[in-house]
Amino acid sequence: MKIGCVLMAAGLGRRFGENKLTVDLGCGETLINYALSAIPGDKLHRVVVVTQYPQVAALAEKYSFTPLHNPYPERGQSESIRIGLAARDVSSGGSAPAEKRNCS
Repeated sequence: MKIGCVLMAAGLGRRFGENKLTVDLGCGETLINYALSAIPGDKLHRVVVVTQYPQVAALAEKYSFTPLHNPYPERGQSESIRIGLAARDVSSGGSAPAEKRNCS
């Protein structure tokens, strides 16, 4: 079985007040770097990163992940899920949670 991963990174950050993906977590690492580095890309068939942010797309490419543009982030998480799943190889068959790590 081939397993893929969809990372949703297109949020507007309305409740947070800014783009939370680029905020330092207090350990010298941004949230998006932390999330991308936690994905075991070498163990997955394909990793797609759905985003509206060019800097997140560029970072995804550095990890050899496929960035996908979400032109309608205001539609919510379901739009990112739809974009991510539509782009995945149908034979992937599922997704896997990233390993939990401490930021210290």
